[in-house]
Amino acid sequence: VTATDKFTTKDTNEIVKKIEVRIDRDIENNQKDYRVKVGGRIYDIERIYVREEDRLMEVSLSYAN
Repeated sequence: VTATDKFTTKDTNEIVKKIEVRIDRDIENNQKDYRVKVGGRIYDIERIYVREEDRLMEVSLSYAN
């Protein structure tokens, strides 16, 4: 497998971006129902890590189909 092959057959669930946002319980509890749009590109939410003390969520994103 060459580097080009790896790039062109990229896993669609690969984490490509992480962002921090305020805690939103609706998103936290139903993450598969939500998508995020950043700079004109749409992403699926793969994982959410909640930091209660800071009232923040770290959201891991992958490319949406």
